[in-house]
Amino acid sequence: MGWNTKMAISTHLRKKIADFDPVRDGRTVTQFCKDIGVSRQTYANIKRRVEQRGRAGILPDSTAPHSPARIYDDHLRQKVITARSVLKAQGRDYGPWSIYYYLIDDLGLEHPPARSTIALWLHEAGVAEANARKRPRKSFKRWARDKVDELWQLDGFVYRLFDTPHTQITIYQLVDDASRFDLGSQAFAAKENGFDARTTLAAAIETYGRPQELLTDNGEAFATYHRGRLSDTERWLAAQGIWSIAGFGPQTQGKDERSHQTMTKFLDARQPTTLQHVKQLLDDYCLED
Repeated sequence: MGWNTKMAISTHLRKKIADFDPVRDGRTVTQFCKDIGVSRQTYANIKRRVEQRGRAGILPDSTAPHSPARIYDDHLRQKVITARSVLKAQGRDYGPWSIYYYLIDDLGLEHPPARSTIALWLHEAGVAEANARKRPRKSFKRWARDKVDELWQLDGFVYRLFDTPHTQITIYQLVDDASRFDLGSQAFAAKENGFDARTTLAAAIETYGRPQELLTDNGEAFATYHRGRLSDTERWLAAQGIWSIAGFGPQTQGKDERSHQTMTKFLDARQPTTLQHVKQLLDDYCLED
């Protein structure tokens, strides 16, 4: 989000680091790291693994433990707890998988504890956040599309800046339904409206091509066909050859809310005070995604 929710460094960025050549690309390592949002230490760790192992070094090692759990000392346990705190403070996902990748990419550990061991340590330290399930996941029918660009989802939501008046802005979050990849969310000063929604869509289409369908809510800015008329956005989509559909089900709403929560946590951790700062952070968010 690289198309899952916020691991420390996505496979997409790992490949960029592996392929980067400061002489050929005309950028310093410092500038490159700044542009893609990683530390120089992370860059050096990944480059070192690629030099030692070739292209296989792009991906982290298996999570299977290399050593029995009994030899892990308290120092490593504390690193895991600290990693969780750092990731949480940065507004990133701080579950066992993200901690595992953080230990590799940011701290340079060659053989971190397995994901299951990390989860156990978090539980023993009393910092694990258990998500109670009233119904087993397998009882739900998965309705997400199977292929990228079959269906995009666009949803607008209000975000408050960290300035003195807590100014409200509107963020349009655009994701691919199959991959949950953020296609280029954008922020605007005005309340939710069709023009800004179409601006967000047009930029994504220019970059990724057209989806077959677009799913939105039934707000005035998006879908009004159920009221007996077409919105400007629906007409614009039709001219692009894109089928517009509106979602009413709770699963649709749940997906949107989870995406908003992840993005909001990311922004809140950085406390933006201006619209321009939010726009810059959204660019960083899409790079990490």
